[in-house]
Amino acid sequence: MTHHHAPSKESASLSQLDCLASDATRRLVREATRTDHQRLDRAMSTLELGDPVGYGMFLKIHYTALTSLARRWRAEDQPAFSALLSCVIDDLQALGHPVRYPAASIKRVDSLRPWGIAYVIRGSRLGGQVLGRRVPGAFPKSYLDCVPTLPWPDFLKQLDEAGGSNPDQIEQIIRGAKIAFAAFIAAAGKCGVL
Repeated sequence: MTHHHAPSKESASLSQLDCLASDATRRLVREATRTDHQRLDRAMSTLELGDPVGYGMFLKIHYTALTSLARRWRAEDQPAFSALLSCVIDDLQALGHPVRYPAASIKRVDSLRPWGIAYVIRGSRLGGQVLGRRVPGAFPKSYLDCVPTLPWPDFLKQLDEAGGSNPDQIEQIIRGAKIAFAAFIAAAGKCGVL
């Protein structure tokens, strides 16, 4: 009689079978970062975007996270993410918050982690229009209105191709996404939101 041991949670989530689907990477990244995403959403939902202080904190969290991740952006994301950073800086300055542009430099990373970072940053843009409705018209909203030129579905296709059917590659992407969520969560903590 042969006994089968249940696979560990980690190996089960990145099993070869899971990696064969064409959308495997995005599904596995979403599942692996679900609790990180929920924690960040809970923290951000406490901010009152109709209030200049709450909205300023929201923008400051995004500014802090984006600047802390800037050296890890993929070269392909540099123009879109630099535009996002410029918009959040402009909005913060319009609200009277002194911030400055960080020195531009990209740290070349020989892994797929920047794909995970891009997944989180690009994914954060999906709620911009919804959040924009909660912000008074008199407040600056260039950050919420800024949409990268690469549409989300096209990015997801590229993400799935980058991960392929290789569990090690997908794990690198997941690690990058966790790094990005950690940056946003740390920024929320610095602002006293967590």
